Amino acid sequence: MKYLFIKPVGYVIEIAPIPGIPMLIGQLESNGYETDFIDLNTEHINIMQKKDNIYNYDSFIKNIYKQEEKIPKPLRDVLNMLKDEYIMPDNETFLSGKEQDISVCSKILNHKLFFYNDDICMKYIKILTLYIQQISKIDIELMRKLFPDLENAKEFSFDIDTLIYYFNSKYNFLDKFYDSKTDEILKSKPDCIGIQIGMPFYLIPGLMLAYKLKQKTNIHINIGGSFFNDYYRVIENLPELFGLFFDSISIKESFNTVIDIMKFINKEISVNDIDNFIFLRNKKIKVNELNKEINYENLPVSSFSGYNKSLYIVPEFIIPIKSSASCYWGNCIFCHCSLNKKFKLRTVKKTIEELCYLSKKYKTRYFSFWDNALPPQYLSSLSEEIIKRKLNISYTIYARFEKGFNKKILKKLKKSGCTTIYWGLDSASPKILDYIKKGISLETVTNILKYSKQAGIFNLVYLILGHPTETIEDIIKNKEFIEKNKAYIDRICVIDSVIFLQNSVLSQNPDYYKSLITTTREQRKMYSEEIHNIINKKNGDKYFFAANKATGLLSHLYLAKYGIGIKHIIFKKLINLSKINKIIEFICNVFIKIYLSKRNL
Repeated sequence: MKYLFIKPVGYVIEIAPIPGIPMLIGQLESNGYETDFIDLNTEHINIMQKKDNIYNYDSFIKNIYKQEEKIPKPLRDVLNMLKDEYIMPDNETFLSGKEQDISVCSKILNHKLFFYNDDICMKYIKILTLYIQQISKIDIELMRKLFPDLENAKEFSFDIDTLIYYFNSKYNFLDKFYDSKTDEILKSKPDCIGIQIGMPFYLIPGLMLAYKLKQKTNIHINIGGSFFNDYYRVIENLPELFGLFFDSISIKESFNTVIDIMKFINKEISVNDIDNFIFLRNKKIKVNELNKEINYENLPVSSFSGYNKSLYIVPEFIIPIKSSASCYWGNCIFCHCSLNKKFKLRTVKKTIEELCYLSKKYKTRYFSFWDNALPPQYLSSLSEEIIKRKLNISYTIYARFEKGFNKKILKKLKKSGCTTIYWGLDSASPKILDYIKKGISLETVTNILKYSKQAGIFNLVYLILGHPTETIEDIIKNKEFIEKNKAYIDRICVIDSVIFLQNSVLSQNPDYYKSLITTTREQRKMYSEEIHNIINKKNGDKYFFAANKATGLLSHLYLAKYGIGIKHIIFKKLINLSKINKIIEFICNVFIKIYLSKRNL
């Protein structure tokens, strides 16, 4: 039996896989099932850049000005709003004069010579990102129209008629691409199709793919991913989605679920026995939250069967790895771990074995740990073992500002190959830190950032604006803290709204907590830009752009950039010290022209 995983288009520049699907593939394969994976998002990003596809964008834009009479109002409102943004002078389009640049973006970014030059790298990321932003506007704006308060919504009002009209209309940029891919998908004859909807901007393209497949097949379609995992409660009264778009939804940890689905399809078990599963029975939605115990230590190694490494727009293959479930702190009221405190952690020995196996099998030394947070002492032991075994790897981690992150541990992390730490600060107001039960002090935060910077680690700090009870004065304290500590911060990521995630304390009483939010989205966006600009002034516009517009790409760039060896770092320093970067860029641009001409690009 075969389980086919599909990642739909999400208009997202992705440079590496995320851990969910590879872990599920490993689970299925270890149980004797055949698997495959199709990444339509990265495939679509690459296809868009081909010269014979670029001009499709021009005709797509022109359709906005030729609206049909019976178009549903939500879609008409979106198209009319976008008219102003798509206004073009005399027969020119957004792409005029940029076709050649767009058609080579991935090829440039996949080449080490050009990728490791900051100016060239950011130039082509910017071109590609702007292009993607243009073609995704209808989907993004339609989602905002249909789900206007996604962060704090208690229920969705799916306008199914509008969605179906849009899926079959000339305003749908993905129509031809999806039609060609659905035939290809069905030729592989899977027994189950799993569509991953991980983030909100995958929602409409993901449902579109599911809808088009449902028109052609009776194969069981299961929706998974963090989006419905976080919001599944809001669709419990929408039975019309089942059958029309999909047959079931898997939620929470799906290691047992995918196996159970295959057993159900093969008539080995009842639908009621499927773990963490939402399905339709007698026109009513049923939710199985069985939560069968999962032993993280015994989970099989992730598998990347079906992954095409060449589709990611970086010259290195970065492998995601996950050593834990939930969070060892588990008290932050906005986090989905705050009501799910079953922290599970693999042993250091098991994690080391997986690192060694994956590095050898996929011929890479680049890893990104996706754990919510790993304890300092665990990371200390892990780094000691990496150094002892001379693994020669490069990796990133997420971490809390724990006092355990002292100078010694941070130096050890750097020596073992840790290049970047994503730090969860979430607020620099003592009042808000206490309210959200963060359990950290600003003095500790400052010391850790300083020690980490001194160790040579790239510091990325996350802030969230819009916490309940937060005032403008509290937001200003965020700004003041970042200004005071900017010497130790390489990148800042500011999220301007708290999301009421399923299984968080906030989700238990959303009306109450929402009533305590005193700032407006507009105010938070303004301060978000001001806080970003503090780091922007220090690092330059190119870093600011990547941090905000390229979906977090920069932090991953540093994974490769500062993990490739000391000679590259020295070379970069020499360029900066001698102030000849413009000359180097000119030389690289000449190489680009030669490189492209030889390949007839």
